[in-house]
Formats: sequence, structure tokens, C-alpha cells
Amino acid sequence: MTADGQLYIRRAQLLWPGLDSTQLRRTGGDPRRIARVVARRTTLPPEAIAEMLRRADSTAGSAS
Repeated sequence: MTADGQLYIRRAQLLWPGLDSTQLRRTGGDPRRIARVVARRTTLPPEAIAEMLRRADSTAGSAS
């Protein structure tokens, strides 16, 4: 798993506490696969979830 993949999993756990760690590890850190796991717990579409996981990368350095 890449460093980005680990970051996506951690971000999902922070945004949606209580996610199954085993299921998240099985995703290999792929944002689309993580989104399918998260989509079972929210009304957001998987595309929006994946974008939320990815988007934080570009905004992480802009917080002051």
C-alpha cells in the first residue's frame, strides 16, 4: 500500500468513525474502493466520498 493509500484510509476513519479497519485495509488504499465501504454508512454517492478523500490532499497545506 502506498503512503497516499494509508492517508486515504486514515482520512476515512477520521471522517467516518467506526468504519471496519479490516474492510478498509482490504481496499488497498484505493479511494474508489474506500468510497464503496463508506457508502454503506452514508447517503453520499461513492463519487463524492472518493473526491472528499482525494481533495484534502490539495487543501492540506493551505490551512493557516
